[in-house]
Amino acid sequence: MSVAKISVIVVSYNSGLYLKRCVDSVLGSDVPVQLIVVDNASADNSLEFIDALIEKYHSPNETLTSVTVIRNKENLGFSKAVNIGFAVSTGESIFLLNPDCVVFSRTARVLAETLQSDPDIGIVGALVFNEDGSEQRGCRRNEPTFRRSMMTSLKMAKRYEGIDLIYQPIPDSPLTVDAVSGAAMMVNRSHFESVGQMDEDFFLHCEDLDICRKMRDAGYRVIFSPDASVFHYQGASNVSSFFVERHKHRGMITYYRKHHAREQNKLTYWATMMMVTAHFVLTAAIAFLKRLLALFLPRKQAPISNQSHSGASLPPLVANDKPLVLISGANSDVGDYLLDRLATDDCQYLAVTRKTPGHYRQINRHGVCIHWLPLSFFQKVPTNDFGEISQWISIAPVWVTGSLIPSLERFRPQQIIAFSSTSIEGKKCSESDSDRKIVDRLKEGELVLSDFSRMHKIPTSLIRPTLVYGGPRNQNINFIRRFIRLFRFFPLVGKGEGLRQPVHADDLAWACLKIGQTYGFSKVDQDASSVKDLPGTEFEVYDLGGGETLTYRKMVLRVFNSEGIKPRIWEMSPTMVGLGIRALRLFPGFGFLSAGMATRMSANLTYSISKAKKHFSYEPRSFKP
Repeated sequence: MSVAKISVIVVSYNSGLYLKRCVDSVLGSDVPVQLIVVDNASADNSLEFIDALIEKYHSPNETLTSVTVIRNKENLGFSKAVNIGFAVSTGESIFLLNPDCVVFSRTARVLAETLQSDPDIGIVGALVFNEDGSEQRGCRRNEPTFRRSMMTSLKMAKRYEGIDLIYQPIPDSPLTVDAVSGAAMMVNRSHFESVGQMDEDFFLHCEDLDICRKMRDAGYRVIFSPDASVFHYQGASNVSSFFVERHKHRGMITYYRKHHAREQNKLTYWATMMMVTAHFVLTAAIAFLKRLLALFLPRKQAPISNQSHSGASLPPLVANDKPLVLISGANSDVGDYLLDRLATDDCQYLAVTRKTPGHYRQINRHGVCIHWLPLSFFQKVPTNDFGEISQWISIAPVWVTGSLIPSLERFRPQQIIAFSSTSIEGKKCSESDSDRKIVDRLKEGELVLSDFSRMHKIPTSLIRPTLVYGGPRNQNINFIRRFIRLFRFFPLVGKGEGLRQPVHADDLAWACLKIGQTYGFSKVDQDASSVKDLPGTEFEVYDLGGGETLTYRKMVLRVFNSEGIKPRIWEMSPTMVGLGIRALRLFPGFGFLSAGMATRMSANLTYSISKAKKHFSYEPRSFKP
């Protein structure tokens, strides 16, 4: 479906380089757009970059992209600025976009196609994500009644109907709703004119609720589109939080007076007004106390992921021209080293987490940016927006990897590198129930992954490490270290002559990237000549041990030496060590211990790394705890 020309109106006020990032993403649209930037007397030089764009995209040809800037002499507010931009627009579809948004190349076109598919549609809103990948409140919502507002304020909207619909599943197709977010909404030109455009009584906030309500009252539909998405930073403009909250609550009061004064009985209406006012007073008081406390408390340096909100160091959130590398289980010892080893920005790196991350990006020592996104993002984002994943590196336990497949299946990665464990072999004859359960989970996870990769003919490399050390999260070596620090001795079953190959987490991270070299992603260095004979479409399993084979006893002695503690080893019977392990399991942080650990101290748990040496020149380091 061909679409009529789209006019994009961006209202900006001290938006910094977020405005540039927004404009760059809009100009990357796959259809011609008329971009109109309306600046409300910014004082931060945020328009410095725009003159060159005006010259580049200045064209009277209606079929080509153009850029126009309107510089207001004072801050007129959002609604009035939109109406000023609308007066010079020519498109049949008017895309209202906040300056701290980033769009995909297809966003404007998909919204316009939906808008133009039915003359009864007045507004189409996009699926809006916070920059941390969580769905933003307000992008699909109900009319704010007293009851819904109460449920939302009391944070009971998950169980009872509130204003926001973000707790409901993403619909499979465009859905009629009461309101969408003004951060990224597209309006039908003629319908927008017929309802009187934006109400200029709204300076900032709630004007989106108002225009949606006016469209519905006029008989037009408001549509939420799950097929087009944007990222929205929120709060890029350099204004105080008190200023924002004051106008947010003033806008809500204006909205209730305009649309609910006659609909609701007086008691409900005034209860709503009092609730809005009380909420503002409480919010302002909390903000004031936080500022007051900040004067007396020591300042904490912001983590690197949260520094520089000017946008100056923020790469594009959407890089349609770069291969996507997805990393799950990145919050691990191997993950720490892997993220730090990424040394090229030729790819776009995404780290998936089961929770909403506290930050939205991380920059490693090479200046490579890694975006952290929750699993819910991949369940919601339109497939065509985000495209195919070039490589999926899953450092999480293989049973977790298997559980992620339903959420990531539609992205069809071109290559998979996943982690299991040599415990699938080492613990299969264990007398411990917990050990056998781990073996069963490993087998099930490997089977799910194997079936998925073979069904879709995805080349997959399964890494089975043994006895990982290096970093704060590994259990075995760190347990030995903690025990020695606490008790100044370590118990062994007999002589502890069982052989081990402890492998450093950084060597495993290196192996991930080295395997990926053969496909041109996640480069370790410029020389890929050491990658030899790596299979193309097979399910390959690599046992990865360390560069040194030593007895369990020698391994423990090295831990003693690394701690500067005189070695004291007590040789005990399997029964005594087993009883000690059962006792330790009662304490927090020792639940991973099993009775089988005692008997395995005398067993050889070594594995051949010859295949890894042949395929990608794997050369791990010797054991140095």
